[in-house]
Amino acid sequence: MFEYRSKNSALKLGRWTVIMAIFLSCQLGACVVGVKTANAKGPELPGVDLKDLDEDESKILMAILEEQFDPCGKPRSFLDAAQKPENCKIATKLANYVVDRISRGLSKRQIVRGLMEELKRMTVRHKFDLTGRPSVGPQKAKVVVVEFFDFQCPHCRLVAPKVVKLVKSKKGVRLVYKQYPLAFHKAAKPAAIAAIAAHMQGKYSKLHDLLFDGQETLDEAIIGKLVVKAKLNSKKYKAAIKKATAMVEADVKEGDVVGIMGTPSFFVNGMAVEYDDLEARISDALKGE
Repeated sequence: MFEYRSKNSALKLGRWTVIMAIFLSCQLGACVVGVKTANAKGPELPGVDLKDLDEDESKILMAILEEQFDPCGKPRSFLDAAQKPENCKIATKLANYVVDRISRGLSKRQIVRGLMEELKRMTVRHKFDLTGRPSVGPQKAKVVVVEFFDFQCPHCRLVAPKVVKLVKSKKGVRLVYKQYPLAFHKAAKPAAIAAIAAHMQGKYSKLHDLLFDGQETLDEAIIGKLVVKAKLNSKKYKAAIKKATAMVEADVKEGDVVGIMGTPSFFVNGMAVEYDDLEARISDALKGE
């Protein structure tokens, strides 16, 4: 810091500093005056990672945030919501969504279109048919978590015990399983049907765990052996297959309708939620938020 002793000396020093800055910039092949650098500090956006955006990308971000409305419906801009997200928790997530799409090179029009779809996904409350579906927790729970999953999905297997533990640790939460076998997993649908047939004998949890344990080698022959290992009544099991198949297909259709892109997919009281946010959303729902 310089301590200027007079107005005239300050002006002289100020002019000299500007001249030298322009001279040095031109010597380096960047003779541009009045243009912000890529590292110029923009508005503070709590929780939004801007470090990888260059100046042009930052301008696109600001334009989108200024032009779009608060995603929570308040009479303010998206930018205002992102700067003060305490009253709109999804603003930060959606701002990061925009940053990610900009980084991928999408056009402004593509990003805005995708933003509208993402906003819809995050704010629309879906209704599911939970009749006869296997579940963990009280039937009349304040918070209902619906999970669409696939028995051959590695991530589904990884999070399965964690989700059950989470649900059991919270009073007033119910987890409902929805079958969503992916087409490229050949044994996933037979496994889902077998699990629902087991559920009709009150042994869903047993076969559910066995199927995940045998995930790496799962095929129809292995599924048959696991059914025996779960000690299911063979006659009742065979009689339940048709009804179980219909239930699995109904679950898949519901998943398709709500636009599930992969497994596992979670919904808390009908609202789509990422696995990483599951505990926080359950806590908010228990508080009535």
